[in-house]
Amino acid sequence: MARIRTFIAIDVPAQVRRKAQSTVETLSRTTQSMRWVAPDNVHITLKFLGDVDEKDIYEVCRRTTAAVADFSSVNVVCRGVGAFPSFERPRTVWLGIEDPEAHLEQLHQRVEEGLAPMGFPREQRRFQPHVTLGRLRYGRRELGDLIPEMERMQVEAGMIPVEELVVYASELGSQGSSYMVLGRAPLAAD
Repeated sequence: MARIRTFIAIDVPAQVRRKAQSTVETLSRTTQSMRWVAPDNVHITLKFLGDVDEKDIYEVCRRTTAAVADFSSVNVVCRGVGAFPSFERPRTVWLGIEDPEAHLEQLHQRVEEGLAPMGFPREQRRFQPHVTLGRLRYGRRELGDLIPEMERMQVEAGMIPVEELVVYASELGSQGSSYMVLGRAPLAAD
């Protein structure tokens, strides 16, 4: 049986993609140690499932849809740049998400609860919504001026309307990842 690398995400609008691209263009001049995300691939990951049996994809989509069907659409703001695990030791560089009422954390919890009976483990780390811009290349540590440039940046990427979740397949390739929509889980209209 084929296995599909799968994750559940929130798409971001064109203005956020453009701001992500311009941020990556600026930061990529500071170091060769990061692998940057293509602008068309930026999103907010709610849950990474890993390799899922092809026969289980329908049930993943069905359970995701059921988990969020009565959750009202919301808006969040994409602002600021940061890094995991810390600014001083960046392994992942990201754009931040302002969500003062923790709507995305609530959506994350609903997805976790909906998929737990299928055997998907719950995330042990605290959920922190973000838009990934780049990841440290394996074995690289020459960060150049990355950290000082991030400290100088004032990124205002705009509002993200959250109206649906998307179940994606991710295929890794030499030019980065490519994504294919497997299903959509609409949120309740206001």
